[in-house]
Amino acid sequence: MSQDDWVNPHPCNQNPENLENIWSLYNCMWLTMGSIMTQGCDILPRAAGSRWIAGVWWFFALIVTASYTANMSTFLSNSRRSNVINDVKELSEQNKISYGAVYNGSTYRFFQTSNDTVYSKIWSVMNAAKPTVFTTSNLEGKDRVTRSNGKYAFFMESTSIEYYIKRNCTLKMLGSKLDSKEYGIAMPKNYGFKGKIDHAILSLQELGELEKLKKKWWEDEDNQEHCEKIVKEEDDNGSLQMKNTSGIFLVLGTGGILGLIVAIIDFMFHARQISVKEKVTNSTVVIIIIFLPCSQVIWGRRNMSFSSIPLCQTSYLHPLPSATTNSTVVKMYKCSTLYAL
Repeated sequence: MSQDDWVNPHPCNQNPENLENIWSLYNCMWLTMGSIMTQGCDILPRAAGSRWIAGVWWFFALIVTASYTANMSTFLSNSRRSNVINDVKELSEQNKISYGAVYNGSTYRFFQTSNDTVYSKIWSVMNAAKPTVFTTSNLEGKDRVTRSNGKYAFFMESTSIEYYIKRNCTLKMLGSKLDSKEYGIAMPKNYGFKGKIDHAILSLQELGELEKLKKKWWEDEDNQEHCEKIVKEEDDNGSLQMKNTSGIFLVLGTGGILGLIVAIIDFMFHARQISVKEKVTNSTVVIIIIFLPCSQVIWGRRNMSFSSIPLCQTSYLHPLPSATTNSTVVKMYKCSTLYAL
């Protein structure tokens, strides 16, 4: 659109007949890719409008690249922190996180009497730890985990862990269950109501009543909503959302519009110069340049009389009726490949 972006295709020729526009599709894609990859480009804009648009695009590419790099670094750091320990084997192979259980409890006895290599190693580490890693109750162990800032793990029954997790968003249960135990209701031998109680328990289980009771007493709905909100906020903070980049897209769009306005003003100013020089109306020059039907437009200059400029279409030549002054003037061809100005 601007004459400043039309250059001499043959620099050795000081008086070229034609000028070519540097902004082909290939060159535009090359400049765009070079900006994104923060690399230089040997093709740079010359006109004020194209320089404005290119500058806004460079600013956009810089901000997006920097934001992506910072977000990726945060994501990788959070991933490493969140996946420190995945199971009991990994826990036994590290020495940064201490671990314990209730002293003389069922979990304590399980590790003490286990013949498994991993469990025996865990017991040896816990038993030799100074200060002691054992507690007097599950509640004390839970509080110690909360205060340790990720430096202490506590073994307890999975049911108790589920209960505490539902009430504290910062607690997590890692790995699978170490073993399985079943609990029952103690009754006298040959108790007459044993069969009826067994039948009632099985009926409640089949009807889903036991699951409803567990949900009622184990899950804190208010706290669950609070935990879900915290998790959502953590996910939003750990990832780059579209709403976080809306401002830079607004700057890009506004800059593009301003660049287009500058290019139009530059174009109209150049058209005005031509109209004054050739003594024709400004609207005539604008209409000829914009609405000249052709598949390709290339601007050029030639020292020749205005009346001798041809208008070619297909294989027919027609002279343009106009003034006869000799000067550096506008020339236009109308054909499948158009050489104009």
